Amino acid sequence: LIRIWHGVEDEIKKHDVNYVSFVGIKDNTPRNQAHILAQNKEIDVFIVIFSVLGNEASRENMIEFLKSYQPVPIVHIGIEIPQAHNILIDGTAGLKANISHLIEEHGHRRLAFIRGIEGHEEAEQRYQVYLDTLEKYNIPFDPDLVTPGEFIFSSGQKAVATLLDERGVEFDAIVAANDNMAIGALRELQRRGVK
Repeated sequence: LIRIWHGVEDEIKKHDVNYVSFVGIKDNTPRNQAHILAQNKEIDVFIVIFSVLGNEASRENMIEFLKSYQPVPIVHIGIEIPQAHNILIDGTAGLKANISHLIEEHGHRRLAFIRGIEGHEEAEQRYQVYLDTLEKYNIPFDPDLVTPGEFIFSSGQKAVATLLDERGVEFDAIVAANDNMAIGALRELQRRGVK
């Protein structure tokens, strides 16, 4: 997301446009001062980055939230939102390629998966890629290999504890719905001396 935003900033600067960046939190409650400040009617365009990659809001909540900015044009990066100019991110092709690589090149068949927030559009897409890829390679689905996640570092750590300590399952590799959870899982495996 940081790289996406840097790209937006670079393009804005090329056109000598003034801008203000508001960093919001996960909801649109009154305590979210960034969202309140951004509702100034002098705004010419509102660019929103909504991603997996760390937002707990549902698509429906995001649609409702963005209605408060109409008629200001909205550029939305992440998932498709009605009445917005959408820049969609393919979060599935790379995941499919990585899972296929683990199966084809390394012979792994017991792939654990750390999900994102249940009901989150991008998280659900990525979970479906996991399921579809297992099916493509005739690998039976084992629900014990799937753990919940919240797109944060600690979710990866907790997933490893769940898989090893609570469930006692064996796995060849761990796949995660985002980088933060993957890094968290990797660090926890390293801490435990698991290669």
